[in-house]
Amino acid sequence: MPEPLVSILIPAYNHARFIEATLASIASQDYPRLEVLVLDDGSHDGTAAAAEAFLAARAGRFERARVWSQPNAGITRTLNRLLDTALGDVAMPIASDDLLLPGAVRHRMAALAAAPAALALFTDCVVVDDAGRRLHESGIRDLYGGSLEALATNRALAATLFRRWCVPGGVLSLRREAFAGPGAVGRLDEALVVEDFDQYMRLALTGRLRFDPAPTSAYRLHDGQTIWTIEDVMPTQIQHVLDKVAPGARGIAGVLMRQNVEGLEIGGLPRAHPRRLWLAARRRAAWAVHRWQVGRPPVGPLPDLNSQRHGRGADA
Repeated sequence: MPEPLVSILIPAYNHARFIEATLASIASQDYPRLEVLVLDDGSHDGTAAAAEAFLAARAGRFERARVWSQPNAGITRTLNRLLDTALGDVAMPIASDDLLLPGAVRHRMAALAAAPAALALFTDCVVVDDAGRRLHESGIRDLYGGSLEALATNRALAATLFRRWCVPGGVLSLRREAFAGPGAVGRLDEALVVEDFDQYMRLALTGRLRFDPAPTSAYRLHDGQTIWTIEDVMPTQIQHVLDKVAPGARGIAGVLMRQNVEGLEIGGLPRAHPRRLWLAARRRAAWAVHRWQVGRPPVGPLPDLNSQRHGRGADA
């Protein structure tokens, strides 16, 4: 049986100076069956032309390769269009300024094969600057303050990610079931400007998201990321996600999400009000169960994406 086809999805926006390095990191993978799709989201710096030239010079390396352009639509619409175009059994989105580390695709596919019930898998990454110099060995731990140990238990992932959102871009792999066909929970909410918190929470709440701590990509930090300009929308984005997923969320994550939403409604109540005390007791009980499940308490406060910067493809 041939190995599964893997679709590398690249939402590109004004990254002409980075796109060749991104594509080179994909071309150097030791996995044989790759599809590379580059959707240029209205760039004005020659990103699409640079990608086309790189792929044309390597005809035959990929099972399928395509570059095309659209008027600027934003990251969520761009990624959904890439998902609609992908033919692979597994999709791996990566920003047009990030890199895949050597052996990344094969490692992720082996990790997915070892977890046949998983809809999706995410890994750690290293962090580099605009010149490719390494800044951090772990994007999750060193850049965003997450706990690799808590995530690696693969228990209560939704609650752990909700408590401390800490996942950089370019580390997610999605089985086709997650992004195509009925009930595809891995597709993106196009009402959001920053997509990944919502996508990960919906995947985690299914109980079929897995974490592998090996770094498989290089997440690039640089001044050109337009995410710096949209931090003021982040609280609204988070509230949109909670309003949508909290009512149906189960387990520890459901308790914490609903309490976060309900907490907004009781802000003016006295500290000894029964409703406030009930919510506090329920929260303490949920975290006691969480500590028992993951073996240690989570790190950091409730998610504050207004202070956490993430670069993402067509909007990065």
